[in-house]
Amino acid sequence: MKRILIILSLIFLLTTVFSASSFVDFNIENDTTYITATSSTLSHTISADINCEVCFSQTNDNTTCTPKASCTSGNTAFTLSSGLGVKTVYAFLYDNNTYVTNASDDINYVNPTPSCTITSPTVTDSNTTAITFTFSCTDAATTQAKIDSNVITSGTSLSTYLIPNVSHTLYLDANGVTGSAMTQVTAAIMYDTNAPTSGTISFSGWTNADKPTLTISASHHSGTSKILFRLSCMNLSGDTNWSAWVTYATSYSDFNINSPSNGCIIGDSNKTIYAQFKDTVGNIDSNTYRGTVLYDNVAPSTPTSVSATAGNAKATVSWTAPSADNNSGNAGYKVYKGGTYHATTTSTSYEVTGLTNGTSYCFKVSTYDNAGNESVLSSEQCATPQATSASITIKRDGSVVSYAKNGDILTVTCTYSSSASGAKIRYAYFGPNTTAQSLKESSSSVDSLTENVTINTSTTAYAQVGFWCEASGSSGTGVNYVNLDNSSPTVSWKDDLANFSGTTRISVTATDNTAIGKVDFNFNNLVYNSTKDSGNVNAYFIDLNTLPFENGQYNISAISYDTALNKTIISKTITLENIQTPKQKAQKMISDAKIKQKTANDMVNYFGEQGLVIPAALNEKKKSADSLIAEAEKELGTNAEGALTKATQANALLEEFNNSAKVETIETKNYNYDSNTLLADLKKLGFDDARALKAIELMNQTGVERKLVIVKAGTQDKRQVRIEITFTNDTNETLLKLIEVIPKELLDSARKIVSDTNFRIVQEDPIIEFTIPAKSGEKITLSYGLGEISKEDANKIISNNLVAKFATLPIIVPATTKTEEVVGSAIFSGIIQFVIILAIILIILLVLAGVFFIKFKHPKDGHGMGEEKTVVEHLTPPKEEEKPKWSAP
Repeated sequence: MKRILIILSLIFLLTTVFSASSFVDFNIENDTTYITATSSTLSHTISADINCEVCFSQTNDNTTCTPKASCTSGNTAFTLSSGLGVKTVYAFLYDNNTYVTNASDDINYVNPTPSCTITSPTVTDSNTTAITFTFSCTDAATTQAKIDSNVITSGTSLSTYLIPNVSHTLYLDANGVTGSAMTQVTAAIMYDTNAPTSGTISFSGWTNADKPTLTISASHHSGTSKILFRLSCMNLSGDTNWSAWVTYATSYSDFNINSPSNGCIIGDSNKTIYAQFKDTVGNIDSNTYRGTVLYDNVAPSTPTSVSATAGNAKATVSWTAPSADNNSGNAGYKVYKGGTYHATTTSTSYEVTGLTNGTSYCFKVSTYDNAGNESVLSSEQCATPQATSASITIKRDGSVVSYAKNGDILTVTCTYSSSASGAKIRYAYFGPNTTAQSLKESSSSVDSLTENVTINTSTTAYAQVGFWCEASGSSGTGVNYVNLDNSSPTVSWKDDLANFSGTTRISVTATDNTAIGKVDFNFNNLVYNSTKDSGNVNAYFIDLNTLPFENGQYNISAISYDTALNKTIISKTITLENIQTPKQKAQKMISDAKIKQKTANDMVNYFGEQGLVIPAALNEKKKSADSLIAEAEKELGTNAEGALTKATQANALLEEFNNSAKVETIETKNYNYDSNTLLADLKKLGFDDARALKAIELMNQTGVERKLVIVKAGTQDKRQVRIEITFTNDTNETLLKLIEVIPKELLDSARKIVSDTNFRIVQEDPIIEFTIPAKSGEKITLSYGLGEISKEDANKIISNNLVAKFATLPIIVPATTKTEEVVGSAIFSGIIQFVIILAIILIILLVLAGVFFIKFKHPKDGHGMGEEKTVVEHLTPPKEEEKPKWSAP
């Protein structure tokens, strides 16, 4: 029994000592399936014995499991290894440092966010609706896709959802496997049917480049990033010469305008470039756009007549511009110095500065055009700059002088060989204790310098004043001297004659300390230049004709000037005692009459220019005076008293004519025509349509105007009618014909018309024509008069507005046009009537006198032109012979 108890005690003791620790429970994150981070919590419940330890590892190897900790139930933090996937964690128990048992648990380490991709469509724009929507996702538990607000699935065709030219949004939502994460992918798609629009292609200026920089523009509703373009020199449908499509750019310089592969013609000519535009989905603009490239690859001509002129530290290169024989035209010139480009200019000369005097410099010139082409260099011209030289001139009243006096104002001018800096004019009086003075100085570079100086030697008698020029870098100066002379010349009468008759020589003797400049005589307020007597160097004379002057006493002066213009005047009284014979008196009277006759002739010419007639009474006085002067001159040698009488009568008549032949404008009225009826009015006159339109065109081009003027001429209370016509030759014609169809209410016969301008009577009823030479752009004014009428008739013309009776403005046609052909009805209606009457008369004459030949001879017309009449005028009853064109009939 005792043995049994001992055995039981031992068993209990062993049981107590050797019973092992064990895991009641072990898990990761409370047995969660997924974890989204490497940080985790291990939960463990342990039935522990004494001296129990625990450790954790992802390796199923208890020998490497460290560190160990005392066994307790609870939670332990543990960091999982990196990398997604299933993770296994092991727990190991130890008793008394002896491994007892282990436990393990698994957990899936996953990405928290799903990853999705829309695999179709892969573009944002398309010109087709044949598009399938597809996508793929990873780590997604659930997915949902939409287009705008419409739910779709992968593999759905979008054709039913796409609206043309509207941007649609594709959405893709995905939930992660953990249930806590979600992703959204979006994409845009547009069914694009609109091509680019508003394309342009242009180039500014000229070029000689094969690949000039072109300016491109176009627009697209989705922005310019969607635009492509291509270029060609041709505009043919399906043209294979188009360049490849390139991405839109506003500036493009990779198109060769001289390449046949681009459809371009090689050579010096302007190029037309065509452009087409499309978008990136293939919509092509149906329009083709073009622009012009001004292209010139031919060099201009070389300047000619190149010269180089040296100056002070400079040289001026000059040349003659060549003709603009290239496409783009000459733009300017380049100057080369020593073979190296120096400067550019648009002038035909260039001043090269900063040169060293005494050194030779050589220059060449080229022409460049607006496209950048440059000509061959000109021949070389050389110049050696030198210091500035100067010349000087001294003038008084515009004339060069070598003598001057006190008070004279002299103009001094320094002229430099080249533009001079530091330019000065200096002067000095030459005498005791004189110093140089500055007359003028320039603060800038000048080519010349001018100043006035007043001579003043009142305090000291100087013999000369000297002037000279100065300038910086001057190699020499211009120097000039003026002699000073304040002494007046001596002059005296050479004889004591006091009584004069006929032509008498008047002489003086003049001397001076320097030299006599000139001697003038003054008689009856008239200055006579003297002649130097070749037989006496100090004598000067005039031969005075005293006959034109009345007998009596006169004062005569002689004025002597020396070279400094000092003058001395002497005077004396003389008496004219011409023998007053009848012939002398007649000569004087004829001379006076001719002076008045010239004034009268000028008035006659004025009347003619104005288309006026001399009133009959005045005209008779003028004719009588002209006749009396001619008779007086004829009788002067044989009947002096009769010549005097006739010359006296002529003087009186001309005096009366000149006092009475005055013109006063009483009334002026302009004629305005109706442009709406002008064609019809011309056709009434007999113009056919073509000639009427041509006449209207010329009338409009020339701006022809007509003015009626009523004037009073002479002293009688009568009036004259003058028609004034003005126009400007703005046509290509140099010889025009002006036709006037004058109303019968104004004038019943063309033979009464007067004008200073030659005209032809077309019809006495009345129609006249003027043939007028005129340069292009020349303004022409001509007048013709309708003769003298009473004051009452003149008032009727104005009050009844008879000027409006003109059928049309003055008709202007080319000079080659025959008036009788165009003004048919106005002429030939009267001719036919006259021909009928003439035929009846001829028949009667044939019956009475038998058959005889009738020959029409062309007499001169009656207006003073010396022209033969037309056939129409031959059929007009003969009139009395006309007076000269300025005279009254």
